[in-house]
Amino acid sequence: MSKRNLRKPRRPRTVPDWFAFQEQIAAHFQALGVRAETNVEVVGVRTHHKIDVMVTAKFLGVDIKWVVEAKHWKARVSQEKVFALRTILADIGADRGFIISYAGFQSGAQDSAQDTNVSLMTWEEFVASTRKLVQREMLQAFGVRLALLTRRYWSHTKRIRIAYRLRSDPYDDMRVMFSGQELLGTVEGAIVLAEQNKYPIRPRRASCIRVGEEVIENYVELSNWLNLNLNVLDEMLLDAEYKMIRNGDFHPDTRGDRTASETWEVIKSENFGSPERFFFEHNGDGTTSELQSGSSS
Repeated sequence: MSKRNLRKPRRPRTVPDWFAFQEQIAAHFQALGVRAETNVEVVGVRTHHKIDVMVTAKFLGVDIKWVVEAKHWKARVSQEKVFALRTILADIGADRGFIISYAGFQSGAQDSAQDTNVSLMTWEEFVASTRKLVQREMLQAFGVRLALLTRRYWSHTKRIRIAYRLRSDPYDDMRVMFSGQELLGTVEGAIVLAEQNKYPIRPRRASCIRVGEEVIENYVELSNWLNLNLNVLDEMLLDAEYKMIRNGDFHPDTRGDRTASETWEVIKSENFGSPERFFFEHNGDGTTSELQSGSSS
């Protein structure tokens, strides 16, 4: 073989640390079930921005848009980078921003991020906290959906709710075929307990119409349970309201100017007394006992 045909083996291309860091962050978000893209150019109101990692999701009609700056630097991040990210968030209408640093942050950066929508984290802090952040946003979306159904349910008079089977008539049948108030309270309680990370969650229902698991062990099971139960109430309301319209009985009370998000915050603060009243009590010996439930209205 001639020397002309001998070629030196090519050295494998090394991936820059900053690039690998961005991809690692994006992969973490993707594992949580949201969309994450690296090196994205976004058009804002005033100018274009190059984003290290853009995180987006649409869940139950709620848009999530987060911007992540990945700083694989030897030096600590300064406050100027915090100011720059806050400007980007405002210009593109993002909900939250993160600066993830391997080396940490200067004290001025920490002060500049305090009480803002910018979070400063090391890689370890980021991995530990973002799973809870994503779940919290998803629970907020479930809460907003619950608030919309709550307003629809209570917009009809008690007489109409009984007539169209949105609640049982206590004088008609000893069995509770369906209670919208009970279902609303149970869903609300499940969300509140999940926000407090109080698993397992054991819903209790007197209604004959029940869906979902009797014991909810984690967020994935809760998400499925919430979807099933909110769909039941949505379908019951749709069927009842269609019949109301057909019979000339559709006269909902639409007063009030709160948004769904504001309504959800009010629901949580009022909390129908206590979320635990729709659940089984956890005893110290691993068993459960029923808590007293309120009456349906």
